[in-house]
Amino acid sequence: MQPSSSDIALAKKHPVVGAPLQVHQRPVFISIIGAIVALAGGAVLYYDIYQRMGSVPSLGSSTSPVGILIVLLALIGLICGGVVALMTLGMRVLACEGGVIVAEHKRAQVIPWTDIAAVYYSMHGPIHLLGRCVELEKTDGKRVSIAGGMYRNCFQIAEALIEPIRPRIMREAQERLARGESVPFGKRIAVTTEGLECDGQFLPKGRLQTLEWGSMRPTVTGGRGLDSAVGIISADGSKVIFTIDVPNVPILLDLLESQLGVKAMRLTSGFF
Repeated sequence: MQPSSSDIALAKKHPVVGAPLQVHQRPVFISIIGAIVALAGGAVLYYDIYQRMGSVPSLGSSTSPVGILIVLLALIGLICGGVVALMTLGMRVLACEGGVIVAEHKRAQVIPWTDIAAVYYSMHGPIHLLGRCVELEKTDGKRVSIAGGMYRNCFQIAEALIEPIRPRIMREAQERLARGESVPFGKRIAVTTEGLECDGQFLPKGRLQTLEWGSMRPTVTGGRGLDSAVGIISADGSKVIFTIDVPNVPILLDLLESQLGVKAMRLTSGFF
């Protein structure tokens, strides 16, 4: 979505990243639901207090097991609903000219594009709405997690974050290959001029057939449903690796196509 006046004002506080180009914001209804849960819990506790004082008609003993359970649930609703309402209000990701701003409740992390080494995107489990995540890995090794469960489209966020760093990462990868060095993508995959290293196994480019990026049955994670994964198909068989372990997947596919001539398939229509 296009930047609002509040987004522009936030970016002006951090001139190092320049003007905002794209904004991804959590739906307001999440904060509203949290507020409703908190208010409902508070109303039950409020009524319970006045019932003990005899100011309102009694609806039953609050010292009975059922009454204690209701009061406990109301307390949990008040606390959890309030936390959700406060933490999600105003949460957004701003992709700017010179970097990204990850804004949370009264706090903003500012990361220039030059400080980002990798972008991870994962979609995991049968309930994909809650099992989605985007993570940034900085050049100093630190990670910034964007809690993606309730953003409208986490995959769009990942794409918006990887595009600005794509030319630099691709150039650095090509330079490493020209020096005869391997290019790692996480700890499980590395590209060389002769093929692909995967979990300690070397697959020569002559035997590599296809690399697929899409939603696949989690043969590695063992869960139900479909996970975002990279499927490596060679003359010796196939292997599936969950993308929580593989950063910069679009760049990996570009590199395999341009350097090794491997067919790469982007089956990302089910990502969100």
